[in-house]
Amino acid sequence: MSDEIDRFREAERRLAERRRQLGIEDDERAYRAKLAARGAAQAEARPAPAAPRVERTPREIADAMIRALEADAEAARARHEAERAEREALDRAERAAERERNRRNALRVAGAIFPKKHARIAASDAFAETPAVQILREWWDAGRYEVALLRGTHGVGKSGAAACLAWRILLGGGSVSWHTPTGLITSIQHAYSAEAQPIGKDLCVIDEFGKETRPEFCASLVELLDYHKCRVVLCSNLTATELESRYKKEYSDLWDRLREDLCLFPIVGKSMRKGGAGL
Repeated sequence: MSDEIDRFREAERRLAERRRQLGIEDDERAYRAKLAARGAAQAEARPAPAAPRVERTPREIADAMIRALEADAEAARARHEAERAEREALDRAERAAERERNRRNALRVAGAIFPKKHARIAASDAFAETPAVQILREWWDAGRYEVALLRGTHGVGKSGAAACLAWRILLGGGSVSWHTPTGLITSIQHAYSAEAQPIGKDLCVIDEFGKETRPEFCASLVELLDYHKCRVVLCSNLTATELESRYKKEYSDLWDRLREDLCLFPIVGKSMRKGGAGL
C-alpha cells in the first residue's frame, strides 16, 4: 500500500515538474486570475436588486391623489398671492408717481393762474380745515348745482376757499381756471388772443364778482354757463339784496340762469386780513 502511495506521489511530482517545464502552470494561474477579474466586473455591473413592490389599497391611492391635488392647489394659491402682491406694489408705485406728477402740475398751474396770496394758501393744511372750505368741498362732492356763490365781507376767506378747492381738483389731475371779470371777458370773447386764459374743463373760479363795470362781462358769464361744462365758483362782497338789485332787472338773462342752478353760501366771520379769528 505504501509502495502505491509513493508511486502516486512520484507521478504527481513528475507531472508538476513537466508542467513547469512547459509553462502550463503559469498559464493556468493567469487564466484563473482573468476569470476572477471578469467575475468581479460582472458583479459590479449587475444592477442592485429592485425593492420589493408594495401593493397599495384603493383608499391609499385615492389619499395620495388627494394630497397631490392639495399640494398643486396650495402652489397655485402661493403663485396667485405672489402675483397679486406684485400687482399691488406696481399699482401703489404708479399711484404715487401719478400723485407726484399731479402735485408738480398743480404747483405749476397754481403759480401761473392763482393770485399770489391765494397760491400761497391753496396748499395750506391749516386753511383747508376752515368752514368755508368744508362747505365748498361738500358742494363739489354733491354735484347738484353747477354754480356756487360765496358771499361775504372783505377778508373772510371766500377766495381762499375757492383756491383750496381748485388746488384739490388740480391734485386729482383736473383742469382749473381763475378769472377776474375782465379776464373772463378776454377768455370768452377773445379766446384766440395770447393773453386769454383757457377756461378750465372742471372748475372755473371768478373772483370779485359784482365789481365789474363792463356789460360784456354778463354776456360772457351767460356764454360760460350755457356752452361750457365746467362748474363755476363766484366770489362776491355784495349782499343778496345788492346782487338782486344789480342783476335782476338789467341782466335778467344772467339772473334767470343763476337762480336756476346756483347755490348761495353766506360766509361770515372776522376778517383774516386784520388778524381776525377766521371764518
